[in-house]
Amino acid sequence: AAAAGFVTAWASCAKGESLLDSIPFAIRTAMINADVISASKWTTTKFELEFGIPSFKAKITAEDKAAASSWSVGSLESLLRETTNMCLKRGGSNLGSGLILAIDELHAAKQADLAILFNAIQNIMYDSLYGPPLMVMGAGLPSVRGIATISATFGERIEFIPVDLLPDNAVRKALEVPAKERVIDFDSSALDLLVAESANYRSE
Repeated sequence: AAAAGFVTAWASCAKGESLLDSIPFAIRTAMINADVISASKWTTTKFELEFGIPSFKAKITAEDKAAASSWSVGSLESLLRETTNMCLKRGGSNLGSGLILAIDELHAAKQADLAILFNAIQNIMYDSLYGPPLMVMGAGLPSVRGIATISATFGERIEFIPVDLLPDNAVRKALEVPAKERVIDFDSSALDLLVAESANYRSE
């Protein structure tokens, strides 16, 4: 994605936490790392975000965590549109391709947060011919499909790609190839043990 000119922001859901509050932090961090914006306004004592965009200004302080989320469909849509265009323009150079927002553990997100997120994305999709080059993808347990449909009626139209367990030969390859790149070899019994311990999960 980076080689293609995209800025990739990574956010993760946690039970009881606000996904919407974590999205601007994730995007800002990604934009700083990609040299789209400067880190000069970032402070560690007070979490305050100011993108300096006339049409959108987000401020989040530590005290806000105890308060109800103030996000709306419109404010999130504005944030995504503006920051995506900033990633595209890359300071006026037009060398960028856009923004990718990756969200992990979607099954742990609050239903209200997902409803706002889905509706903001849908509004941007309606303007897909002239809208910002934004890609949003998520990962989570199989229950995400049902949660998405409850959060928004059009959630059932979201494309879900199941990730199955790997066969033994694929697990072996996933272990052997990167090891050989580091001049490390497994003996057969050690590899058998690692395959068994992995339970064929891709994350292992």
